[in-house]
This record gives sequence, C-alpha cells and structure tokens, in this order.
Amino acid sequence: MSEDLLRKIEEKKNNDEEIKQLGIEVVVDICKKLMEKGIPYFHFYTLNLEKSVNEVLKILDVKVSMSKDFPWKKVLNNYY
Repeated sequence: MSEDLLRKIEEKKNNDEEIKQLGIEVVVDICKKLMEKGIPYFHFYTLNLEKSVNEVLKILDVKVSMSKDFPWKKVLNNYY
C-alpha cells in the first residue's frame, strides 16, 4: 500500500463509515485503471456485505450480468 493510502487509513481508522467510503474510492480507482487497460470483467467477493460493492458498481456505471447456468449446478443436479 502506498504511504498516502496508509495515512488516510490512519486518519479514518476510528470511523467505520469513513473507512468504508475510503475502501469504495480505492476499489473504484483500481477498477477504472483496469478498465483503461482493457480488463472487461470483475469478480467481487462480498462476504455478505454487498452494499459497498453495489456502490462501486453504481459509481462505475457497470451493468451486472449473472449466469443462471453455474458449472456446479450440472454436478449437483446429478445428485438430486
């Protein structure tokens, strides 16, 4: 992590909302840089905290698509 980011974390470490907002800003910045390099897809692990990820997607103005045909469904369907 950059010294600037570490400084920002230190300044905000006692305020959960400010830390969440900083995280959103950092992820948006990373995604924008990746998009500029031609990376078309992202995979986010939400750990049941999807509000921050939804905010990132909203800021990026990204359309979300989900496949209904997950690979493990075929395996599981053979068991049921």
